Amino acid sequence: MYPQEFAQLCRSYVGVRFLEGGRNPKQGLDCVGVIGAALTELGIPFEDAHGYCLNHGCDNYGLLCGRLSSCFSVASSPWSVGDVIAYKHRLCNGHALVYVGEMGGVPFVVEAVRGKRVQLRPVEGDWATRIEGSGGEFSVWRLS
Repeated sequence: MYPQEFAQLCRSYVGVRFLEGGRNPKQGLDCVGVIGAALTELGIPFEDAHGYCLNHGCDNYGLLCGRLSSCFSVASSPWSVGDVIAYKHRLCNGHALVYVGEMGGVPFVVEAVRGKRVQLRPVEGDWATRIEGSGGEFSVWRLS
């Protein structure tokens, strides 16, 4: 549908403050808020993930993947601009990043992290192996 525009909108949120459960860029965003806000601006309905819980025992990864399946489909490597990378591991029970492309041959993602502002960061090292190697789950989602 609109992967380039989606990635560009996500990138426009860099610098927005992190807010747990945040869904409005003027107030703050979390990782799902970045995705939802961009989709909303594109006029694409997205089932919100306010059902997230902060308890480590919850399967937020499962909730996130369920929400993503409403307008994304599972994709394979290599990543394409606008792909959402969802994962969980022993330290994080559900998180999402948006792949926005390469700069200088280095892949970059938009990420909202507790205690920081939404940021543009390079993907360093063998990122997928590090996540999978920590006993976690990992999936890539593409707008469908």
